[in-house]
Amino acid sequence: MSLNRRTLISSASAAALLLSMDSVWAAQPVVEIIAFAHPPVQSALKPLREWLTSQGKHARVIEIDMETPAGEKRAAAVGVCAVHGTNPAGCKSRCQACRAEG
Repeated sequence: MSLNRRTLISSASAAALLLSMDSVWAAQPVVEIIAFAHPPVQSALKPLREWLTSQGKHARVIEIDMETPAGEKRAAAVGVCAVHGTNPAGCKSRCQACRAEG
């Protein structure tokens, strides 16, 4: 197959289009940190935060305090007990709040 001008131009334009669409192919990963704002928890998460910061624009980080109403709502949405940080089915025998929710 010989490369004529039409084939060369169409191949070059297709390559340019694919290279310009690289950000469209994959969404930016989002990391949600839903944690208590207590000093031991914050110090335990420090290495993770530093690593995520080193990633720059490759990952978006959202930090949510688990003790706020928004944090409790988000924890419930992903299926985590806001009181114990576990699956609600696993802590119903220990947690009055989880037993009350059913």
